[in-house]
Amino acid sequence: MKIQLLFLVLLTSLMTHAQTSSWTIDQSFDDLKNQPGTSYFEVSSEMFQMLSESEMIGPELKEYYRKLTKIKMINYNKRNNTHSSFDFYKSFLKQTNLKDFVRLVVSEREGDNLSFYKKKNSREENEFLLVGSTTVIYVCGTIDLKSVHEFEQIIGIAGTAIGD
Repeated sequence: MKIQLLFLVLLTSLMTHAQTSSWTIDQSFDDLKNQPGTSYFEVSSEMFQMLSESEMIGPELKEYYRKLTKIKMINYNKRNNTHSSFDFYKSFLKQTNLKDFVRLVVSEREGDNLSFYKKKNSREENEFLLVGSTTVIYVCGTIDLKSVHEFEQIIGIAGTAIGD
């Protein structure tokens, strides 16, 4: 009887965990961008295609834009938010299904958390997810981020758009 009760508790626990982390990244963005104190930024594949055809930029930047298919960024301003108990970082990680992602880096310190994930898709497109205490950046494309320069370009694009 005790074993059956323990099994039931474990099963319920697993089901609860599965339910709380069942959202796609896009669904989590849609939910969190509506929270008070957030700002949201997104660039679509169509925009990257248009940028890659621009005559105003150099060939290296054109090639880089051809590799990108999506950037999403959401920024949470804790200072201007009345919901001080809301933990942006934990909320995103709890509700988002990241089972196909590999966590590459994690740093968790009081009030300053950071996790970096990568997912390789079957068609050579990679997905990168950077989750911080106040910011989430999601990048998709045929990029591999082997160089720090490529990562800096992505952060630069997102930071410029969000105004940081």
